[in-house]
Amino acid sequence: MAEMEDIDDNELTDNRNDDDPMLASMFDSQFVNFIKSLEGGIRDSIVQTYSHPKSNVSVVLAELEQKKDENDRDYIKRLKLFVEKQCSEIQDLLNRNATLAEDLANTDGGGSADTEPRLNNGSERVQIATLRRDLQEVSQWLEMLKTENSNIQNEALSYKNLAEKMETDLKSLSDAYNSLEQANYSLEMEVRVLKSGETNTCNSSLIPN
Repeated sequence: MAEMEDIDDNELTDNRNDDDPMLASMFDSQFVNFIKSLEGGIRDSIVQTYSHPKSNVSVVLAELEQKKDENDRDYIKRLKLFVEKQCSEIQDLLNRNATLAEDLANTDGGGSADTEPRLNNGSERVQIATLRRDLQEVSQWLEMLKTENSNIQNEALSYKNLAEKMETDLKSLSDAYNSLEQANYSLEMEVRVLKSGETNTCNSSLIPN
């Protein structure tokens, strides 16, 4: 029992030697250790705040809506450019926030030396998780755009086939109309010939013998 008390006294003495002299003189070692333990949690919170953007905020942007005079193909193309721009801005924002978080976490606050690697690892984990989520969202966007593009292409192909069929039908109708006109012209010529023959016959009968 006496040995354990000696060990505790030695640990308290070592902690007092590591603490700030002013804090050690004003507060007991347990309170000082509690304050020091808060430092790691505060730095982790800073890393979490600056490296992790809010994901529960949903904003409906006017850029995502199809314009009045915009066809589907131009709309999909504009959405692709918008998504690429957003991904680039998100990546830049994450890089800036991660750098700021690391700077704040590495600020000398009298903490222990082994705190920095733990904070850096936490920052990296948060950034990786955020990037994975953003990548998944962008992948879903791209899949949706690919599906819409495929539907538009199929619809355009259907319209093209329908237009070709209508063109063929119109050509057939035109050929049939030309054939009817030709037949009508032939009938008119035959009627004229017949009328001309009847007239000649009548004139011949009127001439005296």
